[in-house]
Amino acid sequence: MSDIRLVVRKTLLGPPCLEDLQVYCLSVLYLQGTSAPQACWTIVGIGICLVQDVGAHRRKAYGNKPTVEEELWKRAFWVLVSLD
Repeated sequence: MSDIRLVVRKTLLGPPCLEDLQVYCLSVLYLQGTSAPQACWTIVGIGICLVQDVGAHRRKAYGNKPTVEEELWKRAFWVLVSLD
């Protein structure tokens, strides 16, 4: 649990990267099976706010085919939305 708090503090100070959001997704999945599932709501909420700050929830108008990284951003967003 202390590792999760460290990740949360680090990502709130700067713009998130893709790996930070993937850690949020995996942390929520892990916490759902532990004795502290109430922390899931907080982590999902923070993750969704960070995705929206980056703009990963928006559809790109001019790109024909998304890159691998854009697809991973989109998947991280939808995982967080489905967990919410």
